[in-house]
Amino acid sequence: MERYNVQPGAGPMPRKLLITFLISIAAPLGAQQLTTPVNTTEGPVRGELSGSVSIYRGIPYAAPPVGDLRWKEPQLALPRGSTLDALAFHSVCPQIVNDRLFGSEDCLALNIWAPSPPGSTLRPVMLSIQGIDHVTGSSTNIAGNGRLLNGFYLAKNKLVVVVTINYRLGALGFLAHPSLTAENAHHSSGNYGLLDQIAALRWVSQNISNFGGDPENVTIFGQSSGAADVFSLVVSPLAAGLFDRAIVESAPSLFQEQPLSSPDPLILTAEKKGVVLSSVLGCEVTADRAACLRSRSASDLVLAIVPRLPGQTGSQYMPNVDGYVLQNCAASSIASGRHNAVPMIMGVNKDDGASIVDLATISKESDFDRVVRGLEPGLSDKGLATLKAVFNQKTSGSWAQAANVLAGDLVYVCPTRRALEILSPFQSHLYFYDFTHALVGSADPKAFHGEELRFVFGTLQDVAGGVTPSAGEMSLSVQIMTYWTNLARNGEVNAGVVSHWREYDPVNDVNLFLDTPISTASGLENGNCAFLSTVLARELPTPPLTACRPPRRHGVRN
Repeated sequence: MERYNVQPGAGPMPRKLLITFLISIAAPLGAQQLTTPVNTTEGPVRGELSGSVSIYRGIPYAAPPVGDLRWKEPQLALPRGSTLDALAFHSVCPQIVNDRLFGSEDCLALNIWAPSPPGSTLRPVMLSIQGIDHVTGSSTNIAGNGRLLNGFYLAKNKLVVVVTINYRLGALGFLAHPSLTAENAHHSSGNYGLLDQIAALRWVSQNISNFGGDPENVTIFGQSSGAADVFSLVVSPLAAGLFDRAIVESAPSLFQEQPLSSPDPLILTAEKKGVVLSSVLGCEVTADRAACLRSRSASDLVLAIVPRLPGQTGSQYMPNVDGYVLQNCAASSIASGRHNAVPMIMGVNKDDGASIVDLATISKESDFDRVVRGLEPGLSDKGLATLKAVFNQKTSGSWAQAANVLAGDLVYVCPTRRALEILSPFQSHLYFYDFTHALVGSADPKAFHGEELRFVFGTLQDVAGGVTPSAGEMSLSVQIMTYWTNLARNGEVNAGVVSHWREYDPVNDVNLFLDTPISTASGLENGNCAFLSTVLARELPTPPLTACRPPRRHGVRN
């Protein structure tokens, strides 16, 4: 489970995510309703004007995925006979917060922040994909950090059109099951959340020019599981032509794709996990399992406690290699040139590892052992001793910091480095960063997972937990916003910035440290990643090739 910092000085969040959902947020002071509606393919919408930004909230981009449409590809949004007053955020998708169900299955909506008045030329578009393990969050906020995904400042200060979206989460967004696969024309199941994101991109392609955005210049960007989804869209043929740049912020384990199905009983598949959920809900004993699952309430599906299968680590819900949305594992798709080659920013946060392990519970050697066993259950005692000796020495004897670095390297840094390495022969304009800034005034000074988002969106002053940001932090936010929006505007990052950001290639292996001040280095965690690769390759069996191939589909060419 990914965990986030609630506010500066509060330390990592407890395992039960404390999320304040902003389903309907009052308009900013001074906002006024716009008088002229904007046309969309479903009918006109009318938003509000806040200073120099027009804001449109809660616009449906697909039909509600309810009833027979549950676990189906998103359908076109329903036409409206009247103007939609797009003044309130839509319901979040069903999820559990503090053991309570929030949200509605009627949740496929997006929000738009657009500079006003529109320019003489169309503006770059930036579409954000939020992420917390594919089980919680919404288009406006994550993890108690207030209105974190707020496009107002990017639109106002950087003159880009910002879009944020809801997409199906948990079992409703990522449940694969043999019965759902069998009824699907593409013999696919479990990638509904990704299909929602693709549907939102299609809606943007058809409509965003009416809001002043350029449909031929769309950047997708996301953090954590949302960043992993961005990477999935980079390799999905269904997303081809729908975006032009991509930004991947702290994506967990980019190369641990699960197959939809496999004839090998030892391989953990998405369908096997779905069968476990179906059993918990009493549907495996029925004749029509798909109908039984659809008869269950959203609450039943979201609240169901599903035991983990042998060998399962990480999130319960994730995209799978189904031969349709994802035709192969990412590394194979890129190596064969079957990906959407676009300029990309990719990076990590220095203390991403704290999102994987609870540092407060690690004080001694046995605690570190427990963490390693959880991350790599197949590791031998000799392999554990080897890792322990190296990482404890690298972190000056702190078992908590050793666990932080090891988890961060295994789950975030090394997969990101590998992604950059395999992408680099096929494209230019790749940029690698390490966000290392700890907020001024924080009692636990770390660059936590997700901490960069308030700098990216320019919401530092709004959601800094009551701590006034320093001048250096405000300047860092401006620089990060500039890098991100430069990529969106031009496909390269260096116009009007203080620190030049050199493109990544495996020879220079350069990265930017996003801190106060910004600096440049090379070889980020390269030694650790090489060491981990050697140890794990020696210790753990190589997974069968079928683990990274699309399923064999009867009557359908692969």
